[in-house]
Amino acid sequence: MHPRTQSYSSLPSLPSTLTSALSWTFKALTSPSTSPPLSAPLPAPGAGLAAHTRPSPSPPSLYTPPALPPLPALRLPRDRLLKQALAEEIRLLLPPRLQLHEHWHCVYALDIHGVSLGTLYSRCSGGGGGSGSVGFVLVVRDSLGGIFGAFVNEPLRPRHGYYGTGECFLWKSRLLPSLPSSSHPSSPNTETHLSFQAFPYSGVNDYMILCDWSYVSIGGGDGKYGLWLDSTLEKGVSACCPTFGNEPLSEDVGGKFEVLDVEVWRVGGH
Repeated sequence: MHPRTQSYSSLPSLPSTLTSALSWTFKALTSPSTSPPLSAPLPAPGAGLAAHTRPSPSPPSLYTPPALPPLPALRLPRDRLLKQALAEEIRLLLPPRLQLHEHWHCVYALDIHGVSLGTLYSRCSGGGGGSGSVGFVLVVRDSLGGIFGAFVNEPLRPRHGYYGTGECFLWKSRLLPSLPSSSHPSSPNTETHLSFQAFPYSGVNDYMILCDWSYVSIGGGDGKYGLWLDSTLEKGVSACCPTFGNEPLSEDVGGKFEVLDVEVWRVGGH
């Protein structure tokens, strides 16, 4: 017989295992299903949700912290070089531990205690308390009417080498005439306002305080002093210095000035 006319009966029989598999598949497709449905019914409302539901985030807190109380008003004598408005400007730059002190003590005043650097040193040493518990504000007035100075975190005293920390800073101020009133531009204006500038620690060097029996100086570097006073408290020098990156504190030409008054105020202690 020609191969093309071979009947199906002459084909080799399928293996019994394959026949059984085909027979089972045919029955599974044509008979009613007894297996459980592919998708289970939805659970009753609320059933089993606790195990699958993430807790909702708590609502944002409505608590607002109370505002800090204002600093207590400073109580300074009115007849001193350091006035209330200037002291308040300096106070804002003090370390937080010293800002709450409302009593500042004038430990040295040139017109009361005499022209002596030694007296200034000795009066700074008393009533200081522990380290870091006090600070000192040096106030200088020159012949041009400028008022400037420094804050130092340790007493002024003779000592070998520089001392003090980055809490120290220089400052300067002047009283300037206020602008004329817009309602009366032609009327003379006798009111003044305080111009204040501060120069904090720059981090360039650690030349904060340097004192001996012949001078006191704050800030230095490159052969210059931020503020320097001689032993008689009559002559002074102020120049730009790397420690504070400051402007000259005095308006006098060349940075050299004549001293008219000096005060030192202790903040903190007893």
